[in-house]
Amino acid sequence: RLDFDRQFDWWPYQSHRGRAYGIADETASLRLQLVTPGGVLVGFHAIRRMLVFTPALWMAIFTLIAIARGPFAAIWRRVIVGAALLFFSPLINGLGVAVYDLVVRNRHLIFPSRTCKLPESTERSYRQP
Repeated sequence: RLDFDRQFDWWPYQSHRGRAYGIADETASLRLQLVTPGGVLVGFHAIRRMLVFTPALWMAIFTLIAIARGPFAAIWRRVIVGAALLFFSPLINGLGVAVYDLVVRNRHLIFPSRTCKLPESTERSYRQP
């Protein structure tokens, strides 16, 4: 939903489009796959790469930095910048993968009103926001 610039093409794994990139349907059903010129990124690594190219994230970070007021503004700004740098550094890989896997395993409990799987009979291809 944050892909305002339509940077990415979104395809359900049931469309079998991943096969052209060597992604098995079973693998695609378990985690998000991001096909890049350098290869395929999976799960947390795919999310993190996509966030780099999502202007809405950067606008949110800049807004949080800009609205910091009061005696703790300098500390608040450092915390925001430090958290962003940490999130995009390799130091967070283990924790990021663990949190991603936890959310994926429990996605139907976390987002009960939304579906994460299309019916198997759906063969059409489309671009969803």
